[in-house]
Amino acid sequence: MLSRSTFRAMGSSINVWLDGHGTLYHVPYQIEAYEACLSRFRPNSELNQLNQQVGEWVLVSSVLQDNLIAAHEAAQATDGLVTPLVLNALIMAGYDRDFDDLPTSYQSLAPIHLHHWQQIEIINNHVWLPDQIDLGGTAKGWVAQTLAQELGVALVDIGGDIFANGKSWAIHITDPFNPSKSFATVAIENQAIATSGTDYHRWGKNRHHIIDPRTTLPAETDVLSATVIYPDAVLAEAFAKAVLLQGSHDGLAWLNNQEDAAGLVFRHDGSVLATSNFQAYFIQGDLSHVQ
Repeated sequence: MLSRSTFRAMGSSINVWLDGHGTLYHVPYQIEAYEACLSRFRPNSELNQLNQQVGEWVLVSSVLQDNLIAAHEAAQATDGLVTPLVLNALIMAGYDRDFDDLPTSYQSLAPIHLHHWQQIEIINNHVWLPDQIDLGGTAKGWVAQTLAQELGVALVDIGGDIFANGKSWAIHITDPFNPSKSFATVAIENQAIATSGTDYHRWGKNRHHIIDPRTTLPAETDVLSATVIYPDAVLAEAFAKAVLLQGSHDGLAWLNNQEDAAGLVFRHDGSVLATSNFQAYFIQGDLSHVQ
């Protein structure tokens, strides 16, 4: 028996499917508890309390520590291309409130200083930060995987960060040039699939939520969106962002060297590229024109 729960939380549409006996009644309340801990848009969240104590050792909950460790690992795996220390750059770019409330015009941007991710220290539930952080992508991936594994045979989708647990699940990859259409369908089991793009969280001209830490500005790239399959949801999200930041050719070449990772890229010019192993997951659609 397949059960489904659909609602909004964490600034995203959330869909949860459970195959088998059990209930999804508790799921919205569980995600609400995670959001109360991890959201930067909630003044009283544990994350915001931590951000008010930069430069001090702070005792944090296991949930927050797990997310900080995951963010640290993502930064290490991407050589710093993905880092939680981009919060000030996000705010400077205008992403200082929920996306639905963002205005559409801004003054020009200038680079700012960002601290290095290796300056974050985590020891026995105590954390030291060099600056304020954002856990947006990390939190969505972490919650999706944590919840799916707790539920059993389940699929959890949090704003496009998806974890498929317990059996093979079919996942549709949306065509960013035609969002109402599925470009391809893939099958994954005990794996994550995540998409990062400049086509979704966008406001004003050249303003989007993918910050390049090398410039501290919204990324300039030939990639419109990148989708990555990987066994870990936080790293799938981080790898998708790293591919986008590096550009289509360099990004996919880098992804081909990441063991167990597969990816697909849509470029602004309309072309589609993929890693050599992506077709192994493919079950429906026309990939004949994928480079």
